[in-house]
Amino acid sequence: MLGKPFWGCALYVTIVGYIMRFVGSCYNRERFSPDSIIYRPKSWEKNGQFYVKLGIRKWKDKLPDVSKKVKKIYTKKVDLQRDAENLRRLVQETCVAECVHYQLILLSLPVMQIYKGWMGVFLFGLCVFGNLLFVAIQRY
Repeated sequence: MLGKPFWGCALYVTIVGYIMRFVGSCYNRERFSPDSIIYRPKSWEKNGQFYVKLGIRKWKDKLPDVSKKVKKIYTKKVDLQRDAENLRRLVQETCVAECVHYQLILLSLPVMQIYKGWMGVFLFGLCVFGNLLFVAIQRY
């Protein structure tokens, strides 16, 4: 049976997610550079082939995309307009989204305090896994 700690975790993760969506929308996009050590391509990614091997093309569009639901968020579609300004903005938006998902991973740590024991560790692992899926989409 799912008890109060489980629902406490669910509520915490939901609230933090909404807050971070707002925080992410407030970030100055000009401060996010794809050349930064955090966002630049890694050698192990092999120009995106790592993500192709994960089958990302099959599942990436099945996950929720906040930019499709919230009109104020820049839609991350490459095929809409391919001019230099839109591509620059797209890259900045993916950097912001990647940053927010890394922050969400860190902000998920209290889940292990809310739900102590192995279940808290498991739920934290789910938060990490779920956010890493979105990081993979941004990096791809």
